[in-house]
Formats: sequence, structure tokens, C-alpha cells
Amino acid sequence: MAEIEEAARVLRIATARIDYRPEDNNHVLDVTVKSASGVGRLMAPQWSMVLDFKEGRIDWPTYVGRYQELMRKNYARYAQVFHALIRDVITEGKCLVLTCYCNTGPDCRECHRFLMADILEKIALNEGYEVCQEGELERRPTPAISPQPTLPGFGAE
Repeated sequence: MAEIEEAARVLRIATARIDYRPEDNNHVLDVTVKSASGVGRLMAPQWSMVLDFKEGRIDWPTYVGRYQELMRKNYARYAQVFHALIRDVITEGKCLVLTCYCNTGPDCRECHRFLMADILEKIALNEGYEVCQEGELERRPTPAISPQPTLPGFGAE
């Protein structure tokens, strides 16, 4: 394994809603149970956990405990995948952006994407990397589409 240059040994992590439009310097990873694939599936909660929390059968501390236990099991089985993700994002010089469908606000961090950011931080620190958590990224507005002119016979007249 080639050594990562000292200046590039920082894992940058951010979070965002699933509809976040990435910038070129971001590595966006869907970590939802609904639509994640690949590595993101390893970081997604289980449907039962999500539904139990949304429907009020469990509280946030219980959800956190279940999610952390699930991630401990996934890490024990797939540690190399977690390490490769961290190494690849650092090597690419990108910011890892964990995305999910949860609506959160400045005073609400009840979403597993924040928990996963903390877990990845601990893994990276344990591997000797520095970590910079960049927080929740605002979604950039979709550019407005200019009204298209209608041609005679091809649209409303």
C-alpha cells in the first residue's frame, strides 16, 4: 500500500439530505436503508429500526444503541471495506458526504448519518488519520429552467 502524503492524511466528513447536489470535490454516499447500494448499505440502518423510531415504539437513545450495535457487527465483518472507503476518499482529496432522507434542523441531529460520521471519525483516528467534520451541507438550489418558447403547432397557442 502506497503511503498517503502527510498533507493528505485528513478525512473530511460532512452530512446532507439525500437531494444534496454534490460539488466536484465531494464523494457523496447514500447511507439509507431505502436506496443505498454497495458500501452505503453497510452503513444503513434496518427498516425495523427506522419504523420503530418513526412510529414512536422506541426513543432516540434506543435507536442510537441499536444502530451502534449494527455498525459494530458490520465493522467486525467488513472492516476492510470501511478502511478502504476512508483511504480512497483521502487519496482522492475529496470530502465524504453521507446522505439520508431524514429532515433535520440546526437543533435536531436525530439521524443516523450524524452517528455514522462520528463512527467513521473514530475509525479514521484509530488508523492515524486526522479528521475534519464539516457539518451538515445545505442543498444547493436546482437552477431554474428558462421557459421554452412555443412554436406554432407544437404547444399551447
